[in-house]
Amino acid sequence: REDWDFGPSLGALAAEAGDAALVAARFVAPLRPVRAVWFISDEPGKARGWLRRTAPRGTLALRAAVERGEADILVQTPYLVLSPAARDLVRDLRAARPGLRFRISTNSFASTDNLLAYSANYRLRNLYIEQLGLEVHEFKPRPAVLPVLFPRHAEMDRLAAQAKPGARPPFFSLHAKSLVVDQAVAFVGSYNLDPRSENLNTECGVLIEDADFARELRAEIERDLRPEN
Repeated sequence: REDWDFGPSLGALAAEAGDAALVAARFVAPLRPVRAVWFISDEPGKARGWLRRTAPRGTLALRAAVERGEADILVQTPYLVLSPAARDLVRDLRAARPGLRFRISTNSFASTDNLLAYSANYRLRNLYIEQLGLEVHEFKPRPAVLPVLFPRHAEMDRLAAQAKPGARPPFFSLHAKSLVVDQAVAFVGSYNLDPRSENLNTECGVLIEDADFARELRAEIERDLRPEN
């Protein structure tokens, strides 16, 4: 532990982890029932071809959820690299429903922790925005909402500056993988919007049908879309 325990941070966290009342208030009290929920997962060695009808079961469940969209599809993903099949799905849905919006919350060049994935996104940016009509919002490395998301960031900044004087200060990197379709369906899991999740990784998550949950998740993602963030 002495290799990575610097400053007062881990001591305070260890004390919080041992506080049963705090754990109950932070993790148990917010829980509530939803109308319906499904756990979906890929099998190891899943087939290639993300959005085709022969795709893995998790992908097919997500495709079915997206195809239900009538007004607004909101996605939060750290990596935005759409496969040809994913682009075809967007084109087909927008052709069938001209008013359908696709909004994406993702990392900027300054907030990403994976420059290779971002370079693939950057290369296809014009296609995403001009041809597919995606509304892409990139997260700032120091968003205005940072004190809410990470209340102790100022302390971490100070400790980082002491550890490596003159180095780039810590930055906030978006890592959530979430989807909200209209006001009814939501997904939260490990699935990135990129070919690695499509073709290689064994991903999982929960698909939730509950208007209140969908509304709350939508509000959180839309907060991240604001200009100050």
